[in-house]
Amino acid sequence: LRGGLLGSFLSFAIAGLIHPVMTLYGVLILGIFSLFEYPHESRRVFWVRVAVLFTIACICGGPQLLNLMTLDGAGGIEPADFIGAIETNIHIFPWRSAPLWARLWPNFLAYSLLAAITFIVGRSSLLKPYQRLLIATSLACVLMACAEFVGIGLEIPILLKLYPLRISMFLALVAAPMVMQNC
Repeated sequence: LRGGLLGSFLSFAIAGLIHPVMTLYGVLILGIFSLFEYPHESRRVFWVRVAVLFTIACICGGPQLLNLMTLDGAGGIEPADFIGAIETNIHIFPWRSAPLWARLWPNFLAYSLLAAITFIVGRSSLLKPYQRLLIATSLACVLMACAEFVGIGLEIPILLKLYPLRISMFLALVAAPMVMQNC
């Protein structure tokens, strides 16, 4: 990411044409990463990065957001009806699919623990930007998990339609080189 901002942002823009929500996850991760990089770069570079990320988020997420806003009772589906309709969606409620959950939960927990232990033990051998990327990705996962549970608890369809728990795929991808190197 360092020194290749234009290439990174162009990649995000192209990715947004393919899968806008996944691109928003990436923008969130890179936004948190940018906060860690802020002390190491000029204010101008930081604000340019924030402006470009915000622009990409608006371009990728804007149409999706406008479409989803029709679900909030303004002539569309009432939130409670929407929640009822998606209760069997395993992307939003994975724990309601017993066969999937029985395989998913132990694997996710084991991989997360392995990644955390590997990070703690092998942190000194990792480059600082990679460490910050791992932390930024982990924080983004925590934020999106909170968004998932807030969306469920308060019946906020727009949060649920972002499939917040899918961001864990990014953590698995970002942590994979570290796990493979140290195992």
